[in-house]
Amino acid sequence: GGPSALAAVVIIIIGIAAQILSLAGLLSVNSLLLRHYNRLTRLFIAGLALVVAGVVLAVFADILGLGVTVLRGS
Repeated sequence: GGPSALAAVVIIIIGIAAQILSLAGLLSVNSLLLRHYNRLTRLFIAGLALVVAGVVLAVFADILGLGVTVLRGS
């Protein structure tokens, strides 16, 4: 496996974790406070941006021949 594929997977996992944490926080009563809501919304958007960046990195690495197919394990 290439380092670009590993980097893409790590970036995607961090982004998904940020989204899950923000959604869990938004289910809390504390999210009714504007500062908490704004912070959690920014965290969700940051997580979304990380997932997009990871996918873009994986696609470009694959196009350039630097990536590997993770599901095949090669």
